[in-house]
Amino acid sequence: SLRITGDNALFAKYSGLKVTTIMVAAQGIAGFIAGMGGDVISGILNECSWIKNSDITLLLQPMSSAEILREFLLNNCFEIISETPVIDEGKIYTIIKSRFSGIRNSCEDGFLYVGKVTADSQAGKAYIEKQYQRIAMIINDLEKLDNKDELVFKYKKIKEYINSLLEI
Repeated sequence: SLRITGDNALFAKYSGLKVTTIMVAAQGIAGFIAGMGGDVISGILNECSWIKNSDITLLLQPMSSAEILREFLLNNCFEIISETPVIDEGKIYTIIKSRFSGIRNSCEDGFLYVGKVTADSQAGKAYIEKQYQRIAMIINDLEKLDNKDELVFKYKKIKEYINSLLEI
């Protein structure tokens, strides 16, 4: 069973839901998981075999590690339909709309960090810039290590991918 507590007006607004103070998710209609890290959300989804149904739309709002969630979705035959970036009380995150497709997808590593977010809104640009800064910090930290060349190259490619999204 799926239990949802609390209410977040911005999550409701950007996900297209109409809620007052209680939101109920029914198995077979939709799944809503919000306010946890992408790694935790992936673990929850991994235990829910009933979501592997193309009639179920998932609305997922990872507060961190969205790249782990995107990778889980793509590796487990879910399509990412859309993403809506949100700024709420100074926090920047995305709402991922996804559905089981039965087709395993692959993508560039850079996509895992920004998904389908575009820089055509203030929130979208802020989200992409945040990911760019994360990758820049990772590269900076990696350059201090021995035997780092392969990892630095990988993250520089991710940084280039993300930067290309900002050059619109």
